[in-house]
Amino acid sequence: MQNKPDFKRELRCLAWGLLAAALAVLACCWTGYDLTDRLSELASYTLINDDYTQYADLTEQGLTQLVPVPAGEPVYGVRLKFDTHNTAYPAGEVQVELLTQAGQSLGAVRRDYRDIIGDVFVAFPLEDAYIPAADETLTVRITATQPWPGVVSLWCSAEEKDGMPLYSGNTAVGATLAVQQITAYAGQWPMRKALQLALPLGLGAFLAAWLLRRRAALPWVTAAVALCLGCAFVQVTPALTAPDEYTHLAVCYEKASRLSAQPTQGQDGKLLLRECDAPYFGTKTGKIGVLAYKQADTARRTQPGSPNVTTVTGAPSAGQSGNGYYAPQVLGILLARVLGKNFYTMLAYGRMANLLVYALLAALAVALAPKAAQGILTAAALLPMPLQLAGSLSPDALLIGLVFCYLALCLRLRTHKAAAWELVLLAVLAAVNAPNKAIYLPAVLLCLMIPPQNLLAGTAGKTAVLRGHLWQAGVLGLAAASWCAANLGTALRFFGSHAGLGSAAALLIGAVAAACVLAVLCAFARCRRRNTEKRFWLVFALGVLAAAAAVFAVARRMPVPTPEMMVERLPNGESPYYYTVPYACHYVTVTLKMLVRSAVEQSPLWLQGILGTTLGEPIVYRIDVSWLIGLGLVLALAVAALPVQGSTPLLGRHTAWGVAGTVLCVVCAAVVVSMSWTPLSYTVLFGLQGRYLLPMLPAVLLPAKNAKGIFVPRDTAYPACAAVSTLTLLTILQGFGLYAGWQGAL
Repeated sequence: MQNKPDFKRELRCLAWGLLAAALAVLACCWTGYDLTDRLSELASYTLINDDYTQYADLTEQGLTQLVPVPAGEPVYGVRLKFDTHNTAYPAGEVQVELLTQAGQSLGAVRRDYRDIIGDVFVAFPLEDAYIPAADETLTVRITATQPWPGVVSLWCSAEEKDGMPLYSGNTAVGATLAVQQITAYAGQWPMRKALQLALPLGLGAFLAAWLLRRRAALPWVTAAVALCLGCAFVQVTPALTAPDEYTHLAVCYEKASRLSAQPTQGQDGKLLLRECDAPYFGTKTGKIGVLAYKQADTARRTQPGSPNVTTVTGAPSAGQSGNGYYAPQVLGILLARVLGKNFYTMLAYGRMANLLVYALLAALAVALAPKAAQGILTAAALLPMPLQLAGSLSPDALLIGLVFCYLALCLRLRTHKAAAWELVLLAVLAAVNAPNKAIYLPAVLLCLMIPPQNLLAGTAGKTAVLRGHLWQAGVLGLAAASWCAANLGTALRFFGSHAGLGSAAALLIGAVAAACVLAVLCAFARCRRRNTEKRFWLVFALGVLAAAAAVFAVARRMPVPTPEMMVERLPNGESPYYYTVPYACHYVTVTLKMLVRSAVEQSPLWLQGILGTTLGEPIVYRIDVSWLIGLGLVLALAVAALPVQGSTPLLGRHTAWGVAGTVLCVVCAAVVVSMSWTPLSYTVLFGLQGRYLLPMLPAVLLPAKNAKGIFVPRDTAYPACAAVSTLTLLTILQGFGLYAGWQGAL
């Protein structure tokens, strides 16, 4: 007999969802109100006439000023300079109306005696911009809609400027008002934007509360909440301000051009673009601030698109390297170009495609993981940083999703015999994960946590263990081959420039290293069959120490910059030489001081980068949300990792140490690569950001499931995921306020 649905419980869950949605919408409205109250008068101006020689009195007939405006330049109104001759009048009002060359009114703005006191600039802004399609002369009509008790004057020039006559009534004055054109104006736009955010954030809050209260499957929770909150990040992150987004855009754009059989490179080696895209492509991080926000939104709504024909030479260089991790973004950008969309719509298409694939991969990872690990993966997937990356053009989002899937599958195969599709998926994920950044190559070692007897069904005893180890070795070999196929040339250039090795020597060392890894795996398998694992780990530790000593001895014989060379400086004050392996081995004390100082000074920023409480490109803009949100996210992750009383540990003791060692390998690889970017004149590491370590975050939390003496009576996955979702929502709202409130961006 089927259980009848509990309607009261369903209604309670629905009520919780509606309450969460209402609170999210209320938070959006408050954010919009607060920003509008603080930023509504923010504007930027262009000088049209800056001559303040004499006065033109405002009479009953009013004043009329003609103002030329070039094509394509937004007009939000004008700013004039008034003078009440040291008098504060108790009454009076001025109206300024703008008219097109055809006589159509663009709008009228009024200011009264409270705004016009003494010698003062007064702006008369319109809420929406007028953008002329061709060069045009606008009419500015100034009238006193309420009488003034005394004389009110406007500053003007002593003679008429070219094409800008001033009239009093119908009589030419022979002068030109001192006038400034308002080219950007915040107005009520922050509230409009906040109301736009209310839809994805309200829906995300509803789904999170409703699904989590219903104890729905966590894969569905992950997909739904990630899509909603990610859509909010797509809207909140200003164009080209996500980490390295301008570089990712150039790569995706070039790949889309190739797919659509369009030329990609001009004669000067620069990237060829569509006509509508050329003004917005750059080689640096985009602008932020409420005015930049509004300009981008206005351009998205009003600017026309172009056919998918690349004819204009842009600023980025063509031929930038990229890999398959750009596939979703490329397809999104290609679709927008085929449909003839403008630049900002094209950027949104690319971001949305990236977000969609990340949400699917994150949900797949949670579905693959055993139940005890699903809370950790869901909480990690819903952090602000992965969602921010997914809501941009960054390929790191796809990488994070794939690493999560690989880890989840390895955990899954610890619990049962592998099916054929699981073995194939394990090999595919290892091969797909490997070709990206070299620092993540050690992550493929996570397959060693799988008991070898679980890898091949239908076998038992020592034969199953041996075949399982052979399958693990095959997975690692496939990953290594995949990485070499994609990155061998880059790796050889890296070793040649930063380790002082030639290509032949680097290949030889790589071959020896691969042979050593294979030998270690074979020795481990043999020792495991003979129950002599302790002897193996002792020999292995001695071997690692011997290898490190050999590397140190060889590096000490390699050339390094001389003291005279180390004092050289580039025009920007930086050293032309970088930390390399030979330099680190020659100057161990200096290198250790630099690393310790980096850990002390930058570890809070690295933690922010992992969590996502620092937004955008931190090297350019420091957009840091409240430390309380960061603390809450750390606590939520810790709660998600708490073991349940009476549950079976996810990892054995030796496996937990192996996972920790794998994480340590990734961290060390990231540090070594960052050292190669760090000039010798720097006292801390340059370029190491917390987001580089984000794919390994669930692996860091897994050993906590083995903790003894710390446990909870029931699973904490759902409360932890609710907390992470709430804090991510707050990060989005505060990030929007910080982005909009940034001054000096234009």
